Amino acid sequence: MALALGVVAAAAGVGFLVSGPGAVDGFTPGDRVILADVANATSDSLLSRSLQVVAVVGLEPASRIVLHPRGRILESLRGVGQSLDSAGLTPERALEVAIREGVPWVVAINVEQDRERAQVTIRLIRASTRETVVTVQTQAAGVFGLIEAVGQSLRTLLARLGEPARALREQPRLSFATSADLDALRAYTEGTAAWGRGEYHLARDYWGRALTLDTGFAMAMGSLGSYWYYHHDRAKGERFYRGALARTGRLTEWERLQIEERYASWRGDRDSALTVARRIATRFPRASTFSRLGTALMQSGQCAEGLPALERARELDPTALSTLVNIATCEKSFRRYDRARLAYLAAARLDSNALYRGNVNLEYAGALVLGGRVTEAESTLTRMSRRQGMSDQALGFRGLGFVALWRGQLALAQDQFRRAATLSRQQRASNSLLRNLALLAATQRIAGVPADRRRALAAIDSLAAEPMAPGFLVLALEPHADDGDVEKIRSLVDRIRARADPRNQEDSLQVHYVTGVLALATRDPPAALAAFDRAKGFIRPATMDYRRALAYQHLGQLDSAQRELAAIVAVPRFGSEDLDAWIRSLIDIGLVEERLGRYDDAIASYRRFLEQWSEADPGLPDVDMIRRRLNALLGRHDR
Repeated sequence: MALALGVVAAAAGVGFLVSGPGAVDGFTPGDRVILADVANATSDSLLSRSLQVVAVVGLEPASRIVLHPRGRILESLRGVGQSLDSAGLTPERALEVAIREGVPWVVAINVEQDRERAQVTIRLIRASTRETVVTVQTQAAGVFGLIEAVGQSLRTLLARLGEPARALREQPRLSFATSADLDALRAYTEGTAAWGRGEYHLARDYWGRALTLDTGFAMAMGSLGSYWYYHHDRAKGERFYRGALARTGRLTEWERLQIEERYASWRGDRDSALTVARRIATRFPRASTFSRLGTALMQSGQCAEGLPALERARELDPTALSTLVNIATCEKSFRRYDRARLAYLAAARLDSNALYRGNVNLEYAGALVLGGRVTEAESTLTRMSRRQGMSDQALGFRGLGFVALWRGQLALAQDQFRRAATLSRQQRASNSLLRNLALLAATQRIAGVPADRRRALAAIDSLAAEPMAPGFLVLALEPHADDGDVEKIRSLVDRIRARADPRNQEDSLQVHYVTGVLALATRDPPAALAAFDRAKGFIRPATMDYRRALAYQHLGQLDSAQRELAAIVAVPRFGSEDLDAWIRSLIDIGLVEERLGRYDDAIASYRRFLEQWSEADPGLPDVDMIRRRLNALLGRHDR
């Protein structure tokens, strides 16, 4: 191959040598590229991962290439009985994967140190022939010039591949877009790795250190914003996200759009999140962007459109766990429980812990229960309750409580919710504790144990006095709504309104919902129905529709109440507070049908409830009452 050498304009202290002809033979815009791990021969052994982040940030926004997903690389290695050892993804191993995956190009980055200078060599390798087609060599004044050297070299490579000059000019220098402080960049990288392992508090500490070292590090700010929103501290989440977006000049277009989409999603602005997700998928058509678009559509209740986007993402990267989990979620929304189960199991084949991470465990168990595999679900949740971390154990016990409630085994359900609450209390996880206590109180109401329920309500009210997001205050309101305690409801509604963010669509829906609950408690059913209409899209639709049915009953509109209850009963619920509303609807629909004189329908409804709770504890008030009414109707029918 003919060799042409030239000097490319660069920042002070950095010089370039570029080899290869002017055009890259055989390159097609949109070609996939595998980025090998940075080969680091400097005295700083921890530099590789930091420079890898720099390289990804530099290559990800490129319009001419598509980075091959890391997950697919790992899956390809597993397929031939290999894994990434301490050597990592070497250029040789990357080329082997490229051949198996049909990826035409590999980018290899080598970093060496020679006394006071460091040298970066970037090679574009044609996988089919293992020929180095383009070489960019960069020298920097010392290790601390490496970030800029890598960034400038990648720009040179992308220019050779035809990346528009304007796009390259508009992207900030990578030392600016990431961090010029190597220790800050290293801390950010370690934090991202910790987050991926589920070690969220460790990730927060790393990102905090990164921001201490580089106070303008926008990517670290965005990550901390996600951390605090994830842990329900909106004020801190808002502060860090706004800090990141105030520094858009320090972000590549790719990173800026990612942060905008995540911020909108976290603050509950579904329309904005969806708009940005569409823009990203159009501008950067990748597996990850189609997955985010599908997720945004799913979260907006648009799985009919979201599922094709998720399937497209799965086609491009079958190894992305989040894509598979969200496909399963959409399949559940269509009540295709076997297909949902298969999607969850596909995720488990990629990662044996996939079904035992956070709420995924309960979501998977829900697909099993609703698909008629209750025993299998119970086994899955039991395994979760025996994991090492208290948070996982609490989620496992909560799930087991739902299974017991599904079966009508209320003594066991109370025990499981109580154990979940104990673990949450030990962790000082106030939000989780409140939810577990609210579930316990709901179960105690059905079981008819008022003294125990009063104790649970006292604990709930104590927690609700703490600063909490509106959604958790709504959970605290529910048991008081069941009791018709107007003063408690009014107090919580006032606090929910005060804390709601008007830009947050979920907050707005919650405000409308609790306004309806208060109207129902103060015997104004028309106002309640109007508020519930404005709350369309509320996170617990069965709960709201059950209260809508109560409003119709107060108005004497029994036909409308029956239609609402029938719609609830038609879609079984599991894994959320909507299970309580579904069970109550199973009970109430027969009572309403009996009042309407539709005795055959009432008999069928009573039998359906008793079949659902065929394993129920003896002596439950609702079960005994339904049996009496069924026997009375059957006796009348016989006469």
